Amino acid sequence: MSALSFLAGVRPTAAFPTVPATAGAASARVPGDLAQLLASLEGTPALLDKAKKLLYNTIRLCGNCKKPNAFTLPVCNACGEDISRTPLSTSTNVFSAFAISLEKSGFPLTISIRYQDDKIMVIDDLLALSPLHFNVLPTRMFIPDWRYLLKKPAEGYSLIESMLFRCRATAQAQFLDNQAWRSKLVRVPEASIRGFHPPVFDAASFMCAGFNYPPSQNQLHLQFISPVLLPFQYYLFKKGVHFTEGRFFPVQYVLTCLQLAAHVKPFPPELLALLDTDASLPIERVIQYFTDAHHLIYKTYLDDFTMEFDRRYRLYQRWEEADFDGVARDTPSLSGSSTSALEPFFFPGGGETAASDVNVMSMVAGDKLALQNYGRPYHPETRKPQGTYYSYPAAIADIEIW
Repeated sequence: MSALSFLAGVRPTAAFPTVPATAGAASARVPGDLAQLLASLEGTPALLDKAKKLLYNTIRLCGNCKKPNAFTLPVCNACGEDISRTPLSTSTNVFSAFAISLEKSGFPLTISIRYQDDKIMVIDDLLALSPLHFNVLPTRMFIPDWRYLLKKPAEGYSLIESMLFRCRATAQAQFLDNQAWRSKLVRVPEASIRGFHPPVFDAASFMCAGFNYPPSQNQLHLQFISPVLLPFQYYLFKKGVHFTEGRFFPVQYVLTCLQLAAHVKPFPPELLALLDTDASLPIERVIQYFTDAHHLIYKTYLDDFTMEFDRRYRLYQRWEEADFDGVARDTPSLSGSSTSALEPFFFPGGGETAASDVNVMSMVAGDKLALQNYGRPYHPETRKPQGTYYSYPAAIADIEIW
């Protein structure tokens, strides 16, 4: 299939297994929304200022799908819409809100939990790019993004290692060891490249991980994702929407930066000071520093990551045309990442029609609901995702700010 084509329209007869989420608390510890919380803290100025720091994001809100995107993105990384001219705005930092168990932010702040303890939370990504897509975040520390790990590089390295460990264990136990899910969603090679033994198939060799800067939510979270993207999301990946240069940082690059800062040469205090004033340390200066001081080439790590991600997709994906209504594709002359010129739409057995006649993007939205594991099991009456609240909520006063 062409790189600018994708399967769309999951058929009702297609049987895709799903994996139930882990139950958390039935109710929130902090009732109401962010405005009500801030109003309740007006008598304690220091706590109020801390809450504002923890619980606000600066974003570009996609006008098409309403996803809050990182303020540097020119294209929505959920639907592909051009947001380069979208004005900056603020939103509730839902990841910090999850940690304190805030009740709502225009909608209930329930979560699709995969693992939780009193220090860490592994959750399904609400805007999942694949049927197996986690975010993992610390819940007793406020770390706006991975740059702040350079303030305590040895601790940051250990934190990431613990986040990776928990993600791998959770993915293995709940998904990769689930025979029904794996046999439908993942093509596992039958032999190793030597041809003698079955290959090791575990989360460490299958899954991919990294950080976004700036993140769409200003709390450190690791993206832990199956390379078997949803068909539309792989299409966006091939068009350059995902894992973009200067925005996505493979976990191995970040770990290497922290290791060098901890054991070879400390990250310059004058650069760290920029984080403590107005968080204005440009990511380009971080990249350039590690290039100049340690000959660490970010672009090499990113290129290796994207090439390996693509290789794993092609190796493991097993999407079948029989499970979908048809195939959507771009016009040959289409450039850039916009999805506005998708045409035509092909049906199995022959025939085609204009994409606008079949509403491909509506089908894409339906496919995500059919294939994701966020919020499983769906509500038996509404057929919408369900969630619960974090069982180990942190008090704002007890959260450590890096």
